[in-house]
Amino acid sequence: MYIDISEILSSKGKEITVSPELGLKDFHFGGVTYKVDECSAYELHISGGKSRIRISGHVDLQLSAPCSRCLDTVHISLSPEIDRSVDFDQVREGILEDINDICFMKEESLDTDVLVYNELIPHLPMKILCKEDCQGLCPVCGHNLNLGDCGCDRRSPDLQMSAIMDIFNSKQ
Repeated sequence: MYIDISEILSSKGKEITVSPELGLKDFHFGGVTYKVDECSAYELHISGGKSRIRISGHVDLQLSAPCSRCLDTVHISLSPEIDRSVDFDQVREGILEDINDICFMKEESLDTDVLVYNELIPHLPMKILCKEDCQGLCPVCGHNLNLGDCGCDRRSPDLQMSAIMDIFNSKQ
């Protein structure tokens, strides 16, 4: 969703508070697809004037993604705080510390979905697990080992000993 901030830029000391609808339904990051299940609170406070704006707020999200080991759905709660400042004089001069400082801006509009996405990324878990001791999937048949053993032979043969094992197996 885009929010027009031209009024804020045209007068010093202007402030608005908005509760935009989150248009972000799912997103991909690090090879994982995250689904946005619920957005329970989302509020932005935008202030500033002439050449500088400050965006602050918070968003409470419920996400779901597959477990990294067994692929079961895992529910994740995130509540990142948003605190960004944009100095349009620096943007015009090309002096930026980080491209993420302006990638959510399009002329005099604020793309709230890109802003939220940028704030979510640092809060995502490095590895998503349904539980700490998740057993994962059987490499032979694909059975979820958290539900019980499948009976497959999952021993990995030692390649250095394979020639000797061939001799023993041929004599039987």
